[in-house]
Amino acid sequence: MNESRSIRTWSIYRTKDTSGSSMNAISFGFVATAILILMFIIMAILEHLFRFR
Repeated sequence: MNESRSIRTWSIYRTKDTSGSSMNAISFGFVATAILILMFIIMAILEHLFRFR
């Protein structure tokens, strides 16, 4: 096998600096978590308001 070939990565970014992509992933995770929590709170409020008696 030829070891002098460059190693291809799965990154979609062409630059070698990957610190920005990890920060984007972390912020996306926080946003997704916040959206899920807000949806849960909204559904709990709606269930409380429109409860059948």
